[in-house]
Amino acid sequence: PGKPKRESTSISGGEKTLAATVFVLALQKLNPSPFYLFDEIDAALDAPNTEKLSNIIKERSEGSQFIMVSLKDSVVEKARLIYGVFPKHGVSHVVKYKDKRLLSSLEN
Repeated sequence: PGKPKRESTSISGGEKTLAATVFVLALQKLNPSPFYLFDEIDAALDAPNTEKLSNIIKERSEGSQFIMVSLKDSVVEKARLIYGVFPKHGVSHVVKYKDKRLLSSLEN
């Protein structure tokens, strides 16, 4: 809102991400799907837009399941379930975190 129309080649990666994600979420209102899979959709977003997007997805998760890959704390903090994937001896391991406080201790 409030921005002039521009060619898609001249907008930032964050603006493209927001436009595409808002389009998907608008379709969700029209024809809901049982789940959505987003892979690092927040990567090109700044902190305020990441926060806004994660709040919207949290609200929408009441009616559908959202599976997201993210490295940003503001997204992970809003998750109901968190799974971590890490390599050990060349093999990927998956861990389910029941307590979000464990994540901060692992980062240090």
